[in-house]
Amino acid sequence: MSIFHIGNYIAAGILTNIVLTDISLVILCLAVKKLWGKKNAVFALLLSFLCPAYITYLPIFYTDTFPLPLMNTILLLYIVILKETDRKKLLGYGILLGFSVFLGFELKATVVIVLIAAILHVFFVSGIKKTAVIAVSCLAFFGSIKIYDYAFESSKMLDDSLYDTYNYPYTHWVMMGLRNPGGYNVHDYKFTKSFPTRQAKTDANIAQIKSRIAEMGFSGMLDHLGQKIHYTWGDGAFFSQKLLERKPLTQGVVREIVTEHGAYFSVYQIIVNGIQYAIILLLSISGLAGIYKIKHDGEMDFISFIRLSVFGLFVFLLIWESKSKYLVNFLPFIYFVAIDGVRFIFDKKEGIKHDTTRNRNSLLQRRSGIQGYPCTVKRTDA
Repeated sequence: MSIFHIGNYIAAGILTNIVLTDISLVILCLAVKKLWGKKNAVFALLLSFLCPAYITYLPIFYTDTFPLPLMNTILLLYIVILKETDRKKLLGYGILLGFSVFLGFELKATVVIVLIAAILHVFFVSGIKKTAVIAVSCLAFFGSIKIYDYAFESSKMLDDSLYDTYNYPYTHWVMMGLRNPGGYNVHDYKFTKSFPTRQAKTDANIAQIKSRIAEMGFSGMLDHLGQKIHYTWGDGAFFSQKLLERKPLTQGVVREIVTEHGAYFSVYQIIVNGIQYAIILLLSISGLAGIYKIKHDGEMDFISFIRLSVFGLFVFLLIWESKSKYLVNFLPFIYFVAIDGVRFIFDKKEGIKHDTTRNRNSLLQRRSGIQGYPCTVKRTDA
């Protein structure tokens, strides 16, 4: 911002967040429209409107919201890749997909879960051509990382000795995730910081990981994972209530609603948690629908790609340090699966209605002795 001589970083940050969030919703709408049509695209926007994080995270300009346009771009590109037949276009889309994952990964490492899900999905549902496109995406992803790392190291922006001293190894977040309820812990932060080198930090973390797992035992680990799941997935405010409470400039009625110790937060919490539990229920229904389709049709549907992405995030956060704000950049995928859950409910309802009408008409045919009794419900293709 200072390059453009902008001094009000808070206002500029919020404005940037608004633009990025709105762009992500436009791309999400295009993705849903391309897959399911205009009505479902409108429904996706309605669900997004009901999602509190899209509003409460606007003043929280951080890596939780910045990857949103990239997540939706990845989703749209994957839909296009599965539908496209032209080889040259497929190659271009594959490169764009890999580069989009790279940009998202540099902002939030969990974005790479989407690429892993795409690899698994395309392996099971597509032929050689589409598998080759995802292979190109992987090459574009890893190639971009190599180029970025080389450019960064060549710039000499960071002293290697400082990096070795202050960089935290991945084991730190695994260790921290083994404390109840699985979120950030200042004592673990200070513990890792106290060691002079990255290797020393790693060794100390691994020793703590082994000790905590042994101390918990099997039943203790199950209890810990249960607390962690609830802490991560059971918060409909997505941790914004704690973040918005930090160093407030004003204390108006909105802050009384959306911050943890606000006068009206308890009512707000009931509403947003109710929405979150409804979304989780729809995720479960969509998951069962996916299993049903595999057994009934013998193949995976497109939504399995998104289900795999959400499930991958779920598994990753069982292992990693976790909190509900880590779901924010995956909200488009979570809501996409929720829409599929709603679609499955309505499809089953229409199927039951059709079958009931058909059985009633068959009974009337038998009673009247008239063949070809007209059906009162006209069935149309989805």
